[in-house]
Amino acid sequence: RAKQRTYDAMLRKARAGHVTGGKVYGYDNKEVLSAEGHRLHVLRVVNQAEAPIVRQIYDLYAGGLGIGRIAKLLNAESVPAARHSPRGWAPSAVREILHRPLYKGEIVWNQHQKIVRGGTKKRRERDEKDWIRIDAPDLRIITPELSALVAVRLSKNKTKAQTICRDGDSKYLLTGMERCAHCGGPMQIVGQ
Repeated sequence: RAKQRTYDAMLRKARAGHVTGGKVYGYDNKEVLSAEGHRLHVLRVVNQAEAPIVRQIYDLYAGGLGIGRIAKLLNAESVPAARHSPRGWAPSAVREILHRPLYKGEIVWNQHQKIVRGGTKKRRERDEKDWIRIDAPDLRIITPELSALVAVRLSKNKTKAQTICRDGDSKYLLTGMERCAHCGGPMQIVGQ
């Protein structure tokens, strides 16, 4: 019952446009307090210092640069990294920014589900019909036109990766193609 009560509370927060998770690059979390000083909820507010960097990432990707090259360019320009990482920008951070619908003014909640089996936690993507989508034009950092250009390029790259993949079912590019030089058996990655 506790799990269901937590889910219901998070659902109410998401539908109201309140923060249901942590921090997101490009935004600040602002607490809304009661008259007594108790926290009622948390709202996202556009961070005016980080928003131009998000726009720059979208512009560079729409202009033809790859995710890795964008990360290298941001590091070369000494742009402060997401989460203030001492190692600078990583391609995975750039990729996350390009795939996040919040930047185009859309809050999406309930995309993933946490599953605990045998003491291990996994994350599974839910069916798209279960997602909660809320329009939030005040949180929009990029224009709809720029968002559409990036979405087209991302979908082309995804389609290209799936056609190269031998079985098409795996989300990893070279699944089933790597073979052992000694015995000829299929190779797989275990862990990182």
